[in-house]
This record gives sequence, C-alpha cells and structure tokens, in this order.
Amino acid sequence: MQSKTSNQKSSNILLLDSSVNNKESAIFKKTYKNIITFDINSDRLLTRKKILHKISDDFIEKSELKLIDSVCIENISHDFPAK
Repeated sequence: MQSKTSNQKSSNILLLDSSVNNKESAIFKKTYKNIITFDINSDRLLTRKKILHKISDDFIEKSELKLIDSVCIENISHDFPAK
C-alpha cells in the first residue's frame, strides 16, 4: 500500500483492510479525514493508535446483515451437512 505524505488532510476516503501495517498507520491521522476499516485487525490497529475511523458494518442496514448471516449459514450447512 502506498500513502502520500502531506500537511493537509485529504477529503478523500481511505479504505483499509488487514494489509495495513503499524508504520503506515502513523500518517493516516494527518492525511485523511474519513477512514473506513473492513476487518477487525485494521479496526483494532486504528483504535490502539486512537485514530478516528468507521467500520464498514456501520454502512449496512440490520436487515441486510440478517440476510447476509442467513445466506452464510445456509451455505455452510450446504457445504458441511450434519452427520
């Protein structure tokens, strides 16, 4: 992942996943106003660094989460039938 260094905060949105590392995270707070994480590891890293961010689940309605959950459960039970 490449990041730009600047004294001004970008109005762009930074989307992060587990590929982010501790060293890169240092410039995020200075560079981006809006950061969204897509996994627990990047969320925990930014939380430890006290970098304000949102998690991707915040943008999904509860009804959509329930649908995703039921489809996942259905697929798992299909792939791994009970004995």
